[in-house]
Amino acid sequence: MLRFKKLSDSDSGMMLVSNEFSDSDWPVRFVIRVMYTDYYDSEWTKTAGKYHVEVHATSFAACGKKEIDRASESASEDIAEMSPEWQAVALVEYGTSANLWQKTGNNLAELLKSARKELALISMLFGFYMDKPLNAIGSTGWDWIRGDILAGLKTANNDS
Repeated sequence: MLRFKKLSDSDSGMMLVSNEFSDSDWPVRFVIRVMYTDYYDSEWTKTAGKYHVEVHATSFAACGKKEIDRASESASEDIAEMSPEWQAVALVEYGTSANLWQKTGNNLAELLKSARKELALISMLFGFYMDKPLNAIGSTGWDWIRGDILAGLKTANNDS
């Protein structure tokens, strides 16, 4: 069963990180990222809602040294020295994660409830969620957690 720990709650949003999920090629942690839209753009709040919630999958073990070094530079701190929960947050902040679900609205409790329901599906069908393309060039969730977001271009070029 996935359990979440709130690691941060600031003016811009909140991060909740799961315990380790091991039904994968690598140990994975899920991160529920809550963004308070008014902090970023008041127009976003007017058109979509006050909260934007995302569910990310990330894996420190899946990243290569180059991606870990880049994420460390971005965080201005050696992420290898961080706790596993903070490593997951750092990788999400850097962009080395698979965004598996997202929704925007005004009721935070309902959005978090929806995220938990989706996480129940994600944990049962993890491989299917990770196999689907997450960007327009066909990179999968597996590519994203490895830090290879351009992998879809390589596949497309080999097919032609």
